[in-house]
Amino acid sequence: MTMSGLRRGRLGQLFAGTFTAALLLVASGCGQDGDKLPNLIGMTQDEAEGILVELELTGVIQKSEASDSEPGTVVEQSPAPGAFLDTIGDDESVTLVVAE
Repeated sequence: MTMSGLRRGRLGQLFAGTFTAALLLVASGCGQDGDKLPNLIGMTQDEAEGILVELELTGVIQKSEASDSEPGTVVEQSPAPGAFLDTIGDDESVTLVVAE
């Protein structure tokens, strides 16, 4: 039976409501944009460090001479952009590799 074939009785509304609630629960469990580590690559070191301070995260800076990027810009980060913030422990830090 297809979705268009469902009858619009009380039972159909009950199942539709339950299905919708389940979808909302799953979607809300995936996290929102504010819950993820932003992409800091391409920002200046100062910009990236400012965002880490706002997120209450500790940053560790490593310098890299092997980059063709403009000096002072972030060329790598770890954890990667999009990592869930709740997976970064209080005793962990975000490593920024900055071009020299």
